[in-house]
Amino acid sequence: MLVENDEGWVDTLRMQVNLVDQKIRYFSSLKETLKKAIEIVADEGMSLKKTVDLLNLLSSDEEIVEQYRNATNLRVRIQLHHLYSTNPVEWFSWLRQKIDFSKINRLLELGCGNGDLWIGNTVDLRNREIFLSDLSEGMLEDAKSRLSDEYSFMQMDAQNIPFKKDFFDAVVANHLLFYLSDLPLGLSEITRVLKRSGVFYASTYGKSHMKEINELAQEFDSRIRLSTTFLPEQFGKENGKEILSRYFDDVERFDYTDTLVIDQAKPVVDYIVSCHGNQNEILSGRLHEFYEFV
Repeated sequence: MLVENDEGWVDTLRMQVNLVDQKIRYFSSLKETLKKAIEIVADEGMSLKKTVDLLNLLSSDEEIVEQYRNATNLRVRIQLHHLYSTNPVEWFSWLRQKIDFSKINRLLELGCGNGDLWIGNTVDLRNREIFLSDLSEGMLEDAKSRLSDEYSFMQMDAQNIPFKKDFFDAVVANHLLFYLSDLPLGLSEITRVLKRSGVFYASTYGKSHMKEINELAQEFDSRIRLSTTFLPEQFGKENGKEILSRYFDDVERFDYTDTLVIDQAKPVVDYIVSCHGNQNEILSGRLHEFYEFV
């Protein structure tokens, strides 16, 4: 029988296995890139055109690395909530319960990440088409490795959805809208592919989300910003209903209330390091000091 601490260790070890899998995929991709570079140089030398081709190959490889890094960072942040949440109903279970599957034959999730919304799903997916999409190849590879072939996976931009008008009964965007560079364009695309009788499920958080962790990081060094953009201002709990009301006749809000009680320093440090801001630049060479501070 596993006690709570054992379960935490099992989750940590599983995460490490996933990290190894990602590194294997990355190095396989890097190997293929280098082999192509060798062919370019061996066949035609380093002309200006071939130099540009080689730089494009390497640039493409860097993008793949960043995608897998993002997938890893997302997992770290989800893990913190999974292990230390005080709400007895886990977030993804709560969100899934809000979806009325009785009226859904086709569903699209935008920004599916590593597929956590569908882990533990008990809804019968037979005769239903569930499309899981993400901009990141790394995220999709993660989701594919965790889910069955009942799902269809597509790499796509939520601001350019490659489906015809009135195609889906439901669209889900879990913690995604505030990342869109052109939110009106993204919402226009969502309303285009959604049937008139369809439902759009969007989640976000408020301005006080994780504020204690932000304050902790800035107490150590006031220059730290865990996000380059204050995401709730783009689409948050405070303004989300107003924004969606411009595109939908009926908008309803449900609140998920939660707190985290964390009794170890490492998960906090891991979370902070995984964020989108400037913290890694500032904490470079000081991680041990920061760990002791936390």
